[in-house]
Amino acid sequence: MNKYIENKKLLLFFSKLALVVDSDISIYEGLGFALEKEKDERLASYYRAIMDRSLEGESLSAIVEDLDFIENKRYIKLLELGEYTGSLETVINDIIEDLEMEISVSERVKSAVNYPSMLFYLTLVIIYIIMLKVVPMFKNIIVYNNVEVTRSTYTVFAISDFLILTLR
Repeated sequence: MNKYIENKKLLLFFSKLALVVDSDISIYEGLGFALEKEKDERLASYYRAIMDRSLEGESLSAIVEDLDFIENKRYIKLLELGEYTGSLETVINDIIEDLEMEISVSERVKSAVNYPSMLFYLTLVIIYIIMLKVVPMFKNIIVYNNVEVTRSTYTVFAISDFLILTLR
């Protein structure tokens, strides 16, 4: 299991944290509400730890840094800056925007990588169909009409025959 939580769950974490900070309730109370509905046990354990340690007076950034579940340490430094300047709400919303952009770019990259591989496999399927179905039909027509074929045509017929014998 990866030490750090994935960006989609991190986005969920910061979104809930933004709701808590936007409201006029304490982090303890707000995360308590979030904890009640949290299905992911790992996130729930982080909520519990933050709740318990916030009661002891620790800063949010120090707790999150100590729990070490966020890979991008810049987010922790931004939390610290937000606490120091009193603009935690703005900083959390900036982190959310950054995470949304990062997730979007990541999904576009995955999509861009998947497209050529899908084309490759589709091409293999088409070649398979041609070599097992179409080429044998042409071979029968050419043999029936006693037509002389070029060396390359003969090679294609041989490959088709080989595939028919080995793949069927």
